[in-house]
Amino acid sequence: ALAHLAAAAGRTEAWAWDPASVARLADALSRASAWDKALFARLAGTLQHMDPAGFTLRWTARIVDAYSHPDVVDRALLGRLAVILQQMDAGVFQSPDAVQEVSVILNAYAKADMREVALTLSQTLTNHLKPHVGGITAQAMANIVLRVYGEKAADRTASDAAAAIAAGSAAVQAYTAGRRGG
Repeated sequence: ALAHLAAAAGRTEAWAWDPASVARLADALSRASAWDKALFARLAGTLQHMDPAGFTLRWTARIVDAYSHPDVVDRALLGRLAVILQQMDAGVFQSPDAVQEVSVILNAYAKADMREVALTLSQTLTNHLKPHVGGITAQAMANIVLRVYGEKAADRTASDAAAAIAAGSAAVQAYTAGRRGG
């Protein structure tokens, strides 16, 4: 049944998709470990041309999580989604599921070996979460850095983390400038 769904999705016109539909399909394929590379590539191309206003935190988390898998990782798409996430209105972080969604997003970027982007996003997204979860403590930020950098993070100093945040921010800015044509 999943193969039939994937085949039908592959024949669907690009304009018929919205972020929620792509997220649902990518999530279903991901959970079934059905890594149809051609379909994931086609959907990534479709996502690249969608209006950023159509992306919610929930659907973006599902998309990022699916596209972080090594069989279908798409760094260009993940870069664009990082920019969209950074530009989301702070109000989207009022949802009761926002903390979980941010956790999924940061973990996905780390899994895709985009740790600098993950660290930059952790700074931006946790700042958006602060008013809704009573504030993010320095310990919580340290835990996020540890998760993003893994086991080796214990050796990192605060200045290393600050440098990584700056590098990640520069990477996202470079990606944004490249998308604008300069």
